[in-house]
Amino acid sequence: MLTGDKKETAINIGYSCKLLTPQLVTLTCIERELQTELSPFVSAVQARLKDLKQQILQSVGGDRKQRDTVDHALIIDGKALECALEDENSRYFFDVAYHCKTVICCRLTPGQKAGIVKVVKKYDRKATTLAIGDGANDVSMIQAADVGIGISGAEGLQATLASDYSIAQFRFLVRLLLVHGVWNYKRLALVILYSFYKNIVLYIMEFWFAFFNAFSGQIIFERWAIGFYNIFFTGLPPLALGIADQDVEAKLRMSIPERYRKTQTGKYFNVPLSLFWVAQAIFHSLVLFAIVEFGVRHDVLRITGYTGGLWFHGNLLYTVLNNYTQYV
Repeated sequence: MLTGDKKETAINIGYSCKLLTPQLVTLTCIERELQTELSPFVSAVQARLKDLKQQILQSVGGDRKQRDTVDHALIIDGKALECALEDENSRYFFDVAYHCKTVICCRLTPGQKAGIVKVVKKYDRKATTLAIGDGANDVSMIQAADVGIGISGAEGLQATLASDYSIAQFRFLVRLLLVHGVWNYKRLALVILYSFYKNIVLYIMEFWFAFFNAFSGQIIFERWAIGFYNIFFTGLPPLALGIADQDVEAKLRMSIPERYRKTQTGKYFNVPLSLFWVAQAIFHSLVLFAIVEFGVRHDVLRITGYTGGLWFHGNLLYTVLNNYTQYV
């Protein structure tokens, strides 16, 4: 939680929204606790962060990746954070914050809010940062994050105008993430994978046909058919997937929030899954081509007595392809 309020107010807010609980081990890095005449303030902040990091690692048994053995809460103010965000201290600050269940930063400026987001993105490149704000002082933080959410209300519309998504009240965040966020993520993943799939199936067939025309460059489909493939014949399935696809209804997603973890781990869109779709498209194109090729291998006689020829063969294959890709 990043706020411009003083420490006492920030702690009260933390308890009221259950970010802080009596079970948490509270760690502090506050200006008045570190200000001494014997050492510079920057050195004091650095020493404090190193000490907090050592305490946390000892409590989790030295495992840097384990985060749930002992729950910690870090409270840091703007003056100490100014030093903590410097290059030589930012890594210590990130390590401490990473192992804490709750981090509360108080008395912050808009630039410091954005600075925390940048530190997280710098040291955890796999993380997707999300920032939520309701006022003009949150704009820089919202713009620095990967996903920005603005809350429209008494603070004005500055945060809303700078955000990617807007909600009227903070309680709508749960539905935005667990329902609409997952739906949109899966829809986008399916549209991308399916769009690559249907085009690979189409154009790889030209490659299979090359084995039967001595690699002369002759194409099996008419040019108008290739041009209209994505516009008319297979344009509706991606549109339907991108707008209306719902794998699980909203009530069930709200009742089982654990399903949200699948989207955090990239289960629905990753490199192995993309390669699987590519391999599947190549295999399906081979199967469809083989069915049509060997099915009309000795050509087809029309009622007039003439044979169908190349374009009959190509249009038949194109018809089979369109019917298949629309119902796959």
